[in-house]
Amino acid sequence: MQIFYEGWRVVQAFINADARVPKEVFLPSPVEREVARILEERREFSVIDVIDAISVFGQPELLETADTQVGAKVLRGQANTDMMVAPLPRGADLFGR
Repeated sequence: MQIFYEGWRVVQAFINADARVPKEVFLPSPVEREVARILEERREFSVIDVIDAISVFGQPELLETADTQVGAKVLRGQANTDMMVAPLPRGADLFGR
C-alpha cells in the first residue's frame, strides 16, 4: 500500500502542476521528480500510449511478497524506562554549566 500511495502522490502533484514537473517542495524526493520528468516528456501523448510506453520500465518482481512465519525470541533482563533520548538545540545549557 505504501508504494501505491507514494506513486499516487506523484500523480496528484503532476496533474496539479498541469502535467509538468511540480516545484521541488511538492515532490522533494529525487525519485519522485524523476517519475514526473518521465511523464512530462510524454505530455503530448495520450494516457494509454504513455502507460504502454512506461510499462517497459516496470519491475513487478520488486513487488512480489512471500508470507513467512518468523520465530519469536524472548528477551530477558530489565527495561530502563526512566531515560529519554532527544535532540537538543545548539548552545542549550540545561544544566547551568
